[in-house]
Amino acid sequence: MINLIFLNTAVLIVIYLTDAIIEYGGLFRLSKLLKLKEYQEARVDCEQLNYPTFLLLRKNNFLTRLFSCPLCFGFWLSLSLTFANNQVESLATVYLSSLFLFFIFKKIYG
Repeated sequence: MINLIFLNTAVLIVIYLTDAIIEYGGLFRLSKLLKLKEYQEARVDCEQLNYPTFLLLRKNNFLTRLFSCPLCFGFWLSLSLTFANNQVESLATVYLSSLFLFFIFKKIYG
């Protein structure tokens, strides 16, 4: 279970607190697919804009709303991880612990 907590937290940190999507998207030539040029142009106007929020502003639908919300995405990620590892009974522990660690890290990091 501890592995699931740390994996969930790591995914949240990478998505919401780093530019990993932008960097790896450019490295693997996914710029057009991920609309990275548009993101970079939008970021000129607002430095605090992150990629999930950019997607939400660009196309407001269920998936972008889900992806732009760390609480929502963290829940579904926790559910997927616990289900894949046959540990669904530990969903609440994995979800709440990973959110706690994510927000502690966010407070320290930013």
